[in-house]
Amino acid sequence: NKQSNAEFEENLVSKQAICKQLTDAANSGEVSEEALTKLVGEFNDIGFVPRKSMKEIQGQFKTAVDLYLEKLSPEGEGREDFLFRLNLNRLQSDPNAVKTLNKKEHGIRKQISELENNITLWKNNLEFFAASKTADKLKDQFDLKIQKAEEEIEKLKSKLSILKEF
Repeated sequence: NKQSNAEFEENLVSKQAICKQLTDAANSGEVSEEALTKLVGEFNDIGFVPRKSMKEIQGQFKTAVDLYLEKLSPEGEGREDFLFRLNLNRLQSDPNAVKTLNKKEHGIRKQISELENNITLWKNNLEFFAASKTADKLKDQFDLKIQKAEEEIEKLKSKLSILKEF
């Protein structure tokens, strides 16, 4: 137990060092996707940490990655896709990777299907509104809902294509 506890403490120190590297790189402005991918990979490859420190180190890591990503793409362009790729890279090393990726793909396809069904339903319901001030307000709300759902479908399709790469 003492040996494994000592190993867990060493892992914690290593993970904290990677968090510091991420933060320092973000503060200096020396950021790149390759460097981030490499550091995230190293972080994930390091073994377990003491149970009492798990949430704390995950929080530090998330904060450091968010700061790094903020410097990498301030407008958030492709940020979601990049995070999705990082997550998939982490999942790939898992022994049940194929099963997990299939499950993820199924979930995304199900979300797309549900959104498409909702859009069809909303468009159908719009046809029943009569011309009036309140009906026009409702139509505008439904048009906005439809537009947001269509944007979400595009994001999900993008994730699906990224998932197929893996």
